Amino acid sequence: MQPISILAWAAPFVLLLAYDFTRRSFKSSIFAHVVIIVVQALGTMFGMAGMLSYPSVTPASLGATFCLGLALATATTLGALMPAARLWRLATELLPPVPAGAPRGLTPACRAASLPLLGRVLVVVPLWGYPVLHGGVGTLVGMALGHDHDQGVAVSDSAPVLQLASLFGLWGLNLLVDLAAAAAFLVAAASERTPLERLQAVDGRASTFGGGADSDDDGSVDGPLAAMGLGLMSATSDIGYLYDGARRRAAATAAAMAGTGLDGSPHSWARLCRPLRRHVAAAAAAVVVLLAVGGGLVHSDSFYQRAVTAQLAREQRLAASCVVGQSVRVGSADYVWLWAQTAERVLAGDNFVLWSEEAVDVMDDVEEEALLAAGRDLLAVHGGGGGSGGSEGGGGGGTYLGLCYQKFGGQLPQGRSTNHFVLLSPNGSVVWDYLKAFPVPLVEAHVIAGPARMPIADSPYGRLSGAICFDLDRPLYTRQAGAAGVDLLLQPSWTWGAVGPRHFAANTLRAVESGLTVLRCSSAGVSGVLGPRGQVWHYLLTGQRDVLTFELPIQPRVRTLYVLAGWLLEWANLAAAAALWAVLLLPRSYAAQWVRPRGQTGGDHVLLGGVSEDGGDAEEAGGLLGSNGVGRGGRGGSPGATVAGFAGGGAGLGPLSAARMGGGGSGVSGGAGVSRGASMWGKLRSVLGTEEEAPRVGTEPLLVGGSAGDAAAADADEGRS
Repeated sequence: MQPISILAWAAPFVLLLAYDFTRRSFKSSIFAHVVIIVVQALGTMFGMAGMLSYPSVTPASLGATFCLGLALATATTLGALMPAARLWRLATELLPPVPAGAPRGLTPACRAASLPLLGRVLVVVPLWGYPVLHGGVGTLVGMALGHDHDQGVAVSDSAPVLQLASLFGLWGLNLLVDLAAAAAFLVAAASERTPLERLQAVDGRASTFGGGADSDDDGSVDGPLAAMGLGLMSATSDIGYLYDGARRRAAATAAAMAGTGLDGSPHSWARLCRPLRRHVAAAAAAVVVLLAVGGGLVHSDSFYQRAVTAQLAREQRLAASCVVGQSVRVGSADYVWLWAQTAERVLAGDNFVLWSEEAVDVMDDVEEEALLAAGRDLLAVHGGGGGSGGSEGGGGGGTYLGLCYQKFGGQLPQGRSTNHFVLLSPNGSVVWDYLKAFPVPLVEAHVIAGPARMPIADSPYGRLSGAICFDLDRPLYTRQAGAAGVDLLLQPSWTWGAVGPRHFAANTLRAVESGLTVLRCSSAGVSGVLGPRGQVWHYLLTGQRDVLTFELPIQPRVRTLYVLAGWLLEWANLAAAAALWAVLLLPRSYAAQWVRPRGQTGGDHVLLGGVSEDGGDAEEAGGLLGSNGVGRGGRGGSPGATVAGFAGGGAGLGPLSAARMGGGGSGVSGGAGVSRGASMWGKLRSVLGTEEEAPRVGTEPLLVGGSAGDAAAADADEGRS
């Protein structure tokens, strides 16, 4: 609610880092998710502390804003952060990575064009997953709470960024911020050293391995291992002999698997093929291009040598005024003052005289009729348009009077009310009687909402429309005005505290999205005039009893891409988010078949198998490999179940041509195998996306040049079955 633009850009990047760090730092993944949700809720409470109890902060308001923040944080974490993390892990497990350590000439290109549809999606999920999912959550949350709190409102303080709303709306600005954050997060994650690199740094070894049957003195890899893309795999036995103890041998095993991308770690982006890096670079270039386009749109009316006089010739200069009251009772002294100031502005010949939202409280049908009759009588005598009006052709059309009041009683239920904005024409007839369509949640729980349909009316000053305060927090709703070709949107409002300036900034987006002029009359906030390119012609802080006058420039309406088709992108994004949520529900083995169909051959690829809950056969749970392939077996789910490792292949590649890599299920002494995640808490941790993927001591042994039987024998020697 009180954002600083640079922090709004940084917030999702910090959130991604914090979420990733929290999941890896706490032993219990449930506790990690609770921590990240509570911290976000505390931030929301701090930012919105006085919103529900202005002008003071009370324990009740703090509790209410904390609960609101808790709901927002839960939606963001469980709807965007957690699914994005699980999709990242799914991508690292299922996609065929480039084996580390293989010479560049023999390294296969992991090209998106060679993958099935799901594989192509998974290639870009690390970059686009969080922005798409967070955008989908924002759309759903906005249906109930509006979009005033969106990060796009904060970054729109930059004029070039603001102009992009005319292309993609507020949703596009939100996506831009999230996309920049996701790209920065991937760069930061890819720059973190792998476990093998950290191990080598401690040992002081300069090369991947020093010496050995398949490595030169300088540490480079050649021979059959290089041909098969298994350079780092040979480090397993090498480091195993150099370091004593099961713990260090297990660390070497984990390091080798991390180097080849077999660990499913979220920090494996560097091995996720070249297309991902190209997508990150393309996203960065797109941001630069969009900002350049936005900068051009800012000055579209005066670009290069276009004369300012040409722009002035197309512009109307009208006179407008804002008469501010706040819940004035009929017959009171404030009520008399309100009508006296209104009559003065009508006599002055203002083209528009607008009251602030709920300037008057009427208690029954009689008071309502008296108020409307007073307006009709005033305009019948003085509203015909004979006054000074505005210069530059503003006079002659008469005065339009906007009366705003809250009505109780009459046919309404006890304790309920309606929020009215009645526009009267210069002859006193009713142009529209508009009811607020979207009352503020909690604050206006007593207000009965009107139809979600914006009023449209033609006038000598152009096509008019109107909406009340919080109604403009709905971009898709106010798009009705842009689609109808509205030139001027009248907006009575009532804000408080720091909400007023930020709400005015959010209204600027509505002007840019629909390409129209906005006249805003607000109590306890900011009143002013906004141009179709977001120009702030007037910005006046307003109290609870005030009279403001404006020169109202109405520029020609701007046709925007957002009104034409850009608004559809938000719904396309929601559909894409739903598809990503659905992907997470697919069985892992089924998703693996989509990425690499059964029986498909390929060279030098690594494909990770899925998780078998019932200890299924090796082909079902393991990766499907072609020639020269390396895979990893699934994990058995039932006690004692063991899934065989991967079959390599390829004739004519030396003694390792028939190598196998054992990937049996977890086991304990005595032969009773128990799969990780078999318990309730283990399964819940797996659902939350934080189950440790790196192999532990005594689980999933790694062999090079051996057989599955050799793997079992090795386990027996260590006292593990």
